[in-house]
Amino acid sequence: MIESLIDLRNHEKGRWYRLEVGSDLFGQKVLIKRWGSLHSRHGSHSTVQIVPGLDTIKLLKAELRRRTRGYC
Repeated sequence: MIESLIDLRNHEKGRWYRLEVGSDLFGQKVLIKRWGSLHSRHGSHSTVQIVPGLDTIKLLKAELRRRTRGYC
């Protein structure tokens, strides 16, 4: 189940980036980072477990600050 979703696309550079916060099969909160090319079906992803008690909004904002260069 996805609790939060942020989808960024840069049509000039032909790439996309997506952040999802949700739960894994064991109920643990996770941050899923997905990225790839707008011109290809190939992409990649990374899944990071979120420490209980961590503010997911702050985590998303920090990740956005790191990744928004080139998308806005």
